[in-house]
Amino acid sequence: MQASSRPEVLHYVERFLEAWPLKLAASILIWLYGPWQEGYGVLIALIGLDTATGVWASRREGRTIRSSILRVKALSKIGFYAAALLVASLTDRALQGTNLLGTALVFAIVSEALSTVENLARIFPDHPLTGALRGVLEARSGKPKDRPGP
Repeated sequence: MQASSRPEVLHYVERFLEAWPLKLAASILIWLYGPWQEGYGVLIALIGLDTATGVWASRREGRTIRSSILRVKALSKIGFYAAALLVASLTDRALQGTNLLGTALVFAIVSEALSTVENLARIFPDHPLTGALRGVLEARSGKPKDRPGP
């Protein structure tokens, strides 16, 4: 154990941040997207949860899961959200006070949450809440949702 008063983790974080290209990339991202917001973390967590429940639902339905397709879908979703949030952030900065970034972040979070709920309805088709959720999703979209097979 080191006699230093700094925790060992802090030492590794400092060493990681010593690289100037990483500092430059972090500075550009902070300038483009603004300071970290809790909504970013919620969105990242929901993207992970949506992906996991989507894989689970596909396996339950007997569909083939390919890592290449999963990678393309996940990266395209992340890329779309990154582009939309970037445009919203820059527009917010240009128009000052529109809170377009917050609106775009809420839209992305709600979209991922609804997708996760749809996946859960595919995983547990006979659960009592699934019927109620299916009714809500049909009412919101205006079209009936297919009941997944066993």
